[in-house]
Amino acid sequence: MDKTDIYSILREKIVLGDYKPGQILKEKELMQEFNIGRTPLRELLIRLNAEGLVEIVPYGGVYVSSVGFQELANVIEVRKPLLRMVGRLVAERATEDEIEKMKSFLTEFKNNLSEKELMKLDSQFHDLVNMATHNQILCQILQSLRDRVLRLWILPKNKSFAYSFKEDFQRLIFAIEKRDKKLASNILASHAESFIEKIKAQL
Repeated sequence: MDKTDIYSILREKIVLGDYKPGQILKEKELMQEFNIGRTPLRELLIRLNAEGLVEIVPYGGVYVSSVGFQELANVIEVRKPLLRMVGRLVAERATEDEIEKMKSFLTEFKNNLSEKELMKLDSQFHDLVNMATHNQILCQILQSLRDRVLRLWILPKNKSFAYSFKEDFQRLIFAIEKRDKKLASNILASHAESFIEKIKAQL
Protein backbone atom coordinates (compact mmCIF):
# COMPACT_ATOMS: atom_id res chain seq x y z
CA MET A 1 0.00 0.00 0.00
CA ASP A 2 1.54 3.34 -1.02
CA LYS A 3 1.36 6.68 0.76
CA THR A 4 -1.49 7.92 -1.41
CA ASP A 5 -3.66 4.95 -0.43
CA ILE A 6 -2.82 5.32 3.25
CA TYR A 7 -3.61 9.03 3.15
CA SER A 8 -6.99 8.32 1.52
CA ILE A 9 -7.85 5.75 4.19
CA LEU A 10 -6.85 8.02 7.07
CA ARG A 11 -8.79 10.94 5.60
CA GLU A 12 -11.90 8.82 5.06
CA LYS A 13 -11.77 7.44 8.62
CA ILE A 14 -11.65 10.99 9.97
CA VAL A 15 -14.29 12.41 7.63
CA LEU A 16 -16.74 9.55 8.17
CA GLY A 17 -16.27 9.52 11.94
CA ASP A 18 -14.46 6.22 12.39
CA TYR A 19 -11.83 8.30 14.16
CA LYS A 20 -13.79 10.47 16.59
CA PRO A 21 -13.14 14.17 17.24
CA GLY A 22 -10.59 14.46 20.03
CA GLN A 23 -9.32 10.90 19.58
CA ILE A 24 -5.57 10.50 19.80
CA LEU A 25 -3.92 8.86 16.80
CA LYS A 26 -1.05 6.76 18.11
CA GLU A 27 1.81 6.71 15.66
CA LYS A 28 3.07 3.25 16.64
CA GLU A 29 -0.36 1.71 16.07
CA LEU A 30 -0.73 3.44 12.70
CA MET A 31 2.75 2.34 11.66
CA GLN A 32 1.85 -1.27 12.43
CA GLU A 33 -1.61 -1.10 10.88
CA PHE A 34 -0.41 0.37 7.58
CA ASN A 35 3.11 -1.07 7.57
CA ILE A 36 4.58 2.39 7.13
CA GLY A 37 7.69 4.06 8.54
CA ARG A 38 7.63 6.90 11.05
CA THR A 39 8.88 9.58 8.63
CA PRO A 40 6.37 8.95 5.79
CA LEU A 41 3.56 8.62 8.37
CA ARG A 42 4.43 11.98 9.89
CA GLU A 43 4.41 13.51 6.42
CA LEU A 44 0.84 12.28 5.99
CA LEU A 45 -0.18 13.58 9.42
CA ILE A 46 1.32 16.98 8.63
CA ARG A 47 -0.77 17.04 5.44
CA LEU A 48 -3.92 16.15 7.39
CA ASN A 49 -3.05 18.87 9.89
CA ALA A 50 -2.75 21.43 7.10
CA GLU A 51 -6.24 20.41 5.94
CA GLY A 52 -7.67 20.92 9.42
CA LEU A 53 -8.49 17.26 9.98
CA VAL A 54 -5.98 16.59 12.78
CA GLU A 55 -4.18 18.72 15.34
CA ILE A 56 -0.52 18.08 16.07
CA VAL A 57 0.44 19.08 19.62
CA PRO A 58 4.21 19.40 20.13
CA TYR A 59 5.29 16.67 22.56
CA GLY A 60 1.61 15.88 23.08
CA GLY A 61 0.64 13.68 20.18
CA VAL A 62 -1.75 13.86 17.25
CA TYR A 63 -5.47 14.34 17.79
CA VAL A 64 -8.46 14.26 15.46
CA SER A 65 -9.60 17.87 15.26
CA SER A 66 -12.84 18.94 16.91
CA VAL A 67 -16.10 19.55 15.07
CA GLY A 68 -18.39 22.51 15.67
CA PHE A 69 -21.33 24.32 14.10
CA GLN A 70 -19.42 27.58 13.70
CA GLU A 71 -16.91 25.76 11.51
CA LEU A 72 -19.79 24.53 9.36
CA ALA A 73 -21.13 28.07 9.03
CA ASN A 74 -17.68 29.34 8.02
CA VAL A 75 -17.18 26.57 5.47
CA ILE A 76 -20.63 27.07 3.93
CA GLU A 77 -19.97 30.82 3.71
CA VAL A 78 -16.87 30.09 1.61
CA ARG A 79 -18.38 27.17 -0.28
CA LYS A 80 -21.68 28.74 -1.34
CA PRO A 81 -20.35 31.12 -4.03
CA LEU A 82 -18.15 28.30 -5.33
CA LEU A 83 -21.20 26.05 -5.65
CA ARG A 84 -22.93 28.78 -7.63
CA MET A 85 -19.92 28.82 -9.93
CA VAL A 86 -20.17 25.03 -10.26
CA GLY A 87 -23.82 25.35 -11.24
CA ARG A 88 -23.02 27.82 -13.99
CA LEU A 89 -20.06 25.89 -15.34
CA VAL A 90 -21.60 22.43 -15.23
CA ALA A 91 -24.73 23.63 -17.03
CA GLU A 92 -22.49 25.07 -19.71
CA ARG A 93 -19.81 22.38 -20.00
CA ALA A 94 -21.17 18.98 -18.96
CA THR A 95 -21.08 16.44 -21.76
CA GLU A 96 -23.98 14.12 -22.55
CA ASP A 97 -21.95 11.20 -21.19
CA GLU A 98 -21.37 13.03 -17.91
CA ILE A 99 -25.07 13.81 -17.58
CA GLU A 100 -25.93 10.15 -18.18
CA LYS A 101 -23.44 9.13 -15.47
CA MET A 102 -25.21 11.48 -13.04
CA LYS A 103 -28.58 9.97 -13.91
CA SER A 104 -27.27 6.45 -13.53
CA PHE A 105 -25.65 7.28 -10.21
CA LEU A 106 -28.95 8.41 -8.71
CA THR A 107 -30.19 4.81 -8.76
CA GLU A 108 -27.73 4.15 -5.90
CA PHE A 109 -29.79 6.36 -3.57
CA LYS A 110 -32.18 4.02 -1.77
CA ASN A 111 -34.32 4.27 1.36
CA ASN A 112 -32.47 1.63 3.38
CA LEU A 113 -29.00 3.13 3.24
CA SER A 114 -26.90 3.71 6.34
CA GLU A 115 -25.64 7.16 7.34
CA LYS A 116 -22.15 6.42 6.05
CA GLU A 117 -23.51 5.09 2.76
CA LEU A 118 -25.51 8.30 2.28
CA MET A 119 -22.48 10.41 3.12
CA LYS A 120 -20.34 8.57 0.59
CA LEU A 121 -22.98 8.78 -2.14
CA ASP A 122 -23.54 12.48 -1.54
CA SER A 123 -19.80 13.06 -1.80
CA GLN A 124 -19.44 10.92 -4.92
CA PHE A 125 -22.32 12.66 -6.69
CA HIS A 126 -20.81 16.07 -5.94
CA ASP A 127 -17.55 14.76 -7.40
CA LEU A 128 -19.33 13.86 -10.64
CA VAL A 129 -20.88 17.32 -10.83
CA ASN A 130 -17.66 19.11 -9.94
CA MET A 131 -15.62 17.18 -12.50
CA ALA A 132 -18.17 18.07 -15.17
CA THR A 133 -17.13 21.72 -14.75
CA HIS A 134 -13.80 20.73 -16.33
CA ASN A 135 -12.01 23.00 -13.86
CA GLN A 136 -9.49 20.96 -11.87
CA ILE A 137 -8.55 23.73 -9.44
CA LEU A 138 -12.20 24.29 -8.52
CA CYS A 139 -12.61 20.54 -7.96
CA GLN A 140 -9.63 20.41 -5.61
CA ILE A 141 -10.81 23.35 -3.52
CA LEU A 142 -14.33 21.94 -3.17
CA GLN A 143 -12.98 18.50 -2.23
CA SER A 144 -11.10 19.99 0.71
CA LEU A 145 -14.09 22.05 1.85
CA ARG A 146 -16.48 19.12 1.52
CA ASP A 147 -14.35 16.95 3.79
CA ARG A 148 -14.98 19.47 6.55
CA VAL A 149 -18.70 19.60 5.80
CA LEU A 150 -19.01 15.80 5.84
CA ARG A 151 -17.46 15.62 9.31
CA LEU A 152 -20.33 17.71 10.64
CA TRP A 153 -22.83 14.95 9.90
CA ILE A 154 -22.11 13.69 13.40
CA LEU A 155 -23.85 16.73 14.96
CA PRO A 156 -27.54 16.03 14.14
CA LYS A 157 -29.11 12.98 15.78
CA ASN A 158 -31.78 12.67 13.09
CA LYS A 159 -30.20 12.45 9.66
CA SER A 160 -33.32 11.45 7.74
CA PHE A 161 -33.23 14.77 5.87
CA ALA A 162 -30.41 13.28 3.78
CA TYR A 163 -32.94 11.16 1.90
CA SER A 164 -34.22 14.35 0.25
CA PHE A 165 -30.84 14.87 -1.40
CA LYS A 166 -31.88 12.66 -4.30
CA GLU A 167 -34.70 15.09 -5.16
CA ASP A 168 -32.25 18.01 -5.16
CA PHE A 169 -29.92 16.11 -7.46
CA GLN A 170 -32.75 15.16 -9.83
CA ARG A 171 -33.69 18.83 -10.13
CA LEU A 172 -30.05 19.71 -10.70
CA ILE A 173 -29.69 17.20 -13.53
CA PHE A 174 -32.84 18.61 -15.14
CA ALA A 175 -31.36 22.13 -15.02
CA ILE A 176 -28.06 20.88 -16.47
CA GLU A 177 -29.87 19.13 -19.32
CA LYS A 178 -31.73 22.35 -20.07
CA ARG A 179 -28.42 24.24 -19.93
CA ASP A 180 -30.08 26.57 -17.42
CA LYS A 181 -27.06 28.04 -15.64
CA LYS A 182 -29.07 30.23 -13.27
CA LEU A 183 -31.32 27.39 -12.14
CA ALA A 184 -28.42 24.96 -11.64
CA SER A 185 -26.59 27.62 -9.65
CA ASN A 186 -29.61 28.31 -7.43
CA ILE A 187 -30.26 24.61 -6.79
CA LEU A 188 -26.72 23.97 -5.56
CA ALA A 189 -26.76 27.07 -3.34
CA SER A 190 -30.16 26.10 -1.92
CA HIS A 191 -28.92 22.57 -1.30
CA ALA A 192 -26.07 23.92 0.82
CA GLU A 193 -28.34 26.31 2.73
CA SER A 194 -30.85 23.56 3.47
CA PHE A 195 -28.10 21.33 4.85
CA ILE A 196 -26.91 23.93 7.35
CA GLU A 197 -30.45 24.80 8.43
CA LYS A 198 -31.31 21.14 9.06
CA ILE A 199 -28.26 20.73 11.28
CA LYS A 200 -28.80 24.07 13.05
CA ALA A 201 -32.38 23.09 13.92
CA GLN A 202 -31.13 20.08 15.91
CA LEU A 203 -28.47 21.86 17.97
